Amino acid sequence: MERIRFIEYKGKKILYTDVSNAKMEEAYKIMQEQQKIIFTFPENSLLIVINFENCEVTPKATYDLKEIVLQNKPYVKAAAVIGIGGVKKIILNAVSKFAGRNFYVCDKLEDALEWLVKQE
Repeated sequence: MERIRFIEYKGKKILYTDVSNAKMEEAYKIMQEQQKIIFTFPENSLLIVINFENCEVTPKATYDLKEIVLQNKPYVKAAAVIGIGGVKKIILNAVSKFAGRNFYVCDKLEDALEWLVKQE
C-alpha cells in the first residue's frame, strides 16, 4: 500500500498520509515526501488526513513534526489525524499550539473523511 495517496470521498480530494507502524526515520521521510506534494497546491486548499497509529515517538520526531506542520500551514484547509492517544495526543496538542493549527482527532479513517468533507 502506498504511504501517500489521494482519496476521493464524496466528491472531495483528500491527501492521505500513512506513517503507521513507522520508525522515526521512515516517518520523517514519508512526511518530507508529503511536503513536496503539499507545496504544489494553492494556499488554503488541501484537506489532509494522517495515520499515526503505532508510529514511533521520540523528541526528535516531535521537533521534526512541529517544523513540518508549521511549513505546510498555509496550504492546508483542514487536517485530521487518526491513531493518536496517550502521549501522542499530548504531543499533538503541543504541536498544534506551537504551529497555530487545529487537528481533528479520531479513531477511524471514515470518521476523519466525514469530518473533512464538511469543512468549508
